[in-house]
Amino acid sequence: MLNLKKYFITLFDYDYHCNTIFNTMLMQPNASTQAVKTMAHLLVTQHTWLNRCKGLENPPDVQIWPAWKPVTFSPVLNQNHDDWTVFLSNLKDDQWTEIIDYKTTQGVPYADNLFNIITHVINHGTHHRAQIGQLLKNTNNVQLPTTDYIAFIRE
Repeated sequence: MLNLKKYFITLFDYDYHCNTIFNTMLMQPNASTQAVKTMAHLLVTQHTWLNRCKGLENPPDVQIWPAWKPVTFSPVLNQNHDDWTVFLSNLKDDQWTEIIDYKTTQGVPYADNLFNIITHVINHGTHHRAQIGQLLKNTNNVQLPTTDYIAFIRE
């Protein structure tokens, strides 16, 4: 039987590993401005989704595309990982299918199960890291690192 708690904690460890790699790349001088903006978005939305999963309202002025500088990413990245790991560690088996009611940043109400929301958060990070990688490659002529999940698991 698949242990969902262990599985998702491993996925968030992988997400953290990849975000750390890209964070280091974004600290370089002249890193793509759009890549920096995309990483800020990735980090703020991880926190936004965690609040939703916890049943907390996000501040009405939350900016999902904040103008953060790369120097601010590391503490947020670490806090997000710690907070998600604690949240996942405390989930009971029957909570994975629990329906979470939330509102988008535009105030539109939705309801999705916890399993799908957590899956979305991981996929959202992968999606945006691919964008960041292409921006760094095309704008800064950077050699992209290996960030495949299977490579992470093999380590």
